[in-house]
Amino acid sequence: MTTEVSVIAITCHNFGFFLSYRVGSNMRSLVMSCIFYKSLRLSSAVKQQCATVQVLTLTSVGAERVFNAMMQGPWLVGAPLGFGVVVALIGLLFDAVILLLLQYLTTRDVPRAGQGLDAHTVPDGLMDEVCLGVHLMEKTLGVTFADATNPLLVSMRSGAAISRCPA
Repeated sequence: MTTEVSVIAITCHNFGFFLSYRVGSNMRSLVMSCIFYKSLRLSSAVKQQCATVQVLTLTSVGAERVFNAMMQGPWLVGAPLGFGVVVALIGLLFDAVILLLLQYLTTRDVPRAGQGLDAHTVPDGLMDEVCLGVHLMEKTLGVTFADATNPLLVSMRSGAAISRCPA
């Protein structure tokens, strides 16, 4: 897909320069004919002061400037626009790469996420230590988890580890 987009972009760019070349050639011809007709209308005194070489030099220099301006004109718009498109495409490419990398990194740990310790699968020795910690906290705080109104204590009370502790 990138190749097709690149070919289309280059074709459009080349067609734009072809059109500007044609317009520049036509404008060069118009400038040359205007200067030539202007030189024909000059008075005879002025014609004697200007040599034919000077008129031809003036004609060719003016015509070439117009032609070059038309040839380089599309770059004034095309170059910044092309640069912006390239920067945007590079940004999209890196966004896609980072998205795929993050998706890979987050999904590779998903099968292990369900393998955490459940209160029903905890060995009895560890459960005894948890129950001892709950009893110590109840004595220190002076509140039992059974009648707690603090949201933190309520969430702790709803845990399966506390429900297995003897009172």
